[in-house]
Formats: sequence, structure tokens, C-alpha cells
Amino acid sequence: FPYALTFTGHGLAALCIFGVAWGVLQLGRHEAGSPAWARAAIVAGFFGGATPFAEYPAALIAAPLLAAGFFVVPGNVNRLRLFAMYAAGGAAPFALGLWAHNEMWGAPWRTGYAYLENKGYQVTHGEGFFGVTYPKPNAVGGALFSPGTGLFFYSPVLVMGLWGLFDALNKQGAQERLRRPLAVASIAGLLASLYFIGAHRGWRGGWTLGPRYIVGLAPLLWLWAVESARSPKRRPWLASLGALSIVTTGFAAALYPHLSDVYTNP
Repeated sequence: FPYALTFTGHGLAALCIFGVAWGVLQLGRHEAGSPAWARAAIVAGFFGGATPFAEYPAALIAAPLLAAGFFVVPGNVNRLRLFAMYAAGGAAPFALGLWAHNEMWGAPWRTGYAYLENKGYQVTHGEGFFGVTYPKPNAVGGALFSPGTGLFFYSPVLVMGLWGLFDALNKQGAQERLRRPLAVASIAGLLASLYFIGAHRGWRGGWTLGPRYIVGLAPLLWLWAVESARSPKRRPWLASLGALSIVTTGFAAALYPHLSDVYTNP
């Protein structure tokens, strides 16, 4: 996305969400307790521990995905082992994030929002919980469909991800039973992110082109878009919408970033 070229935190958040989702997906594809299973759990834990420090709101997507892992693995012993693997993978990035907060702002739990110099940002983040109050339809619609910031405007292929989620919830079979907890977790992350963006006073994100605060939904919905393409009849849709997404984001990224509108005489 064009905006990811200028704000590295958004790209890192998307990468972390992909890492969590990939790791949890692998938990259901390997025998519980095997080396491959343990590696997948450690990967999921690592990216889960890093996610909130890449971008705080991305934790709304990562947390339910990690929780879904406990419903994918069988048995209480394996769940305890999964928790241990999560902790082993996530301890270092989480501790590093807390240490950075302490070094920059004086305490592990303190954030940079307490030190904003921009008066406009102080007002934006001073309302509600860091600027989050109650959702507004224009904010949700703008974040998903507007030409300026719409997730589905820039990546219409992600609509296929919604199709894949619907399939995982409704189809019967052994594989579907494994995918269903992941689908429920994905929907929970999707709804939490939409609530956040819809309730945030600064949802537009200022000088931006393309989705910003909900960019972590892109890799999540993409994985489900690939799942939906298991049906041969849907692959032409995936290819067509994917090509359209590349054209839309390609032209936008070629022209952005440009000089901000606030500079009238550079």
C-alpha cells in the first residue's frame, strides 16, 4: 500500500499479523508436540509478542488468533505446551518492547501519547481511550471503501477473504473443524479492528493514501482469500480481483508520497 512506504510501523504490523496467522495455521497441520508443531508455536508467539510494538491496534487482530491455537490443539497437556511455546517465542520481542518504552518514556506501560507536541493530535487522542469512543458509520465506510483510505478500494481481492471465512464457518468435515476456530478468531479480529477504526476520532490518518490503521487486516484476509480459491470456480475471481488490486495500488504507489499539501512554499 502507498502509505506503507512512509510509515514503517504499518508494514511491520502487517508482517507480524501474517507471522501469527501462519504459525497458528501450522498448529493444525502437524502432530501436537512434534518439532514442526513446536516451531510453528514459537513463530506465532514471536510475532504475537512483537505485534503491539509494531503498532498498538494490531494486537486486536493478533490476540484472538493466538487464542484460536488453544482450540486447534487437542488435550490439556498440549495446550499447556502450546502456552509454553508461545511464551518462549514471544518473551524476547515483548521484553524488548517494554524496555524501549521504559527508555523512551520512563516506564514500560507509558506510551508516547503522553508527550505529543502537536496540539491537534493532543485533542484527537485525548478523547475516550486514546481517541477511541464509539463507532461512526462514515468512519467505517471511509476506512473500507473510500478512494482515499479504503481497504477494499485498494485491494478488492480481499473481498474473497470474506468468502473464505463464510466457507470455513459453514462447511462440514475434518479440515473445516480445524479451520473453524481460526475463522472465528479472524472474524473477532476483523470486528475489533473495524470497531477501533470506526470509533477513532483520527480514523482518516492525516496525510495518507490507502489504508493505514487497519493495514493488518490485509494479510489476514489474504490468507482466507487463498483458502476460498480451493474451489476451482473461484480462481478466476481471485485472479481478476488480484490484478485489479495490483493496478490500483501500483498507480497510487507510483504517485505517492508527494509533497504534503500543508507546504505551500517549499
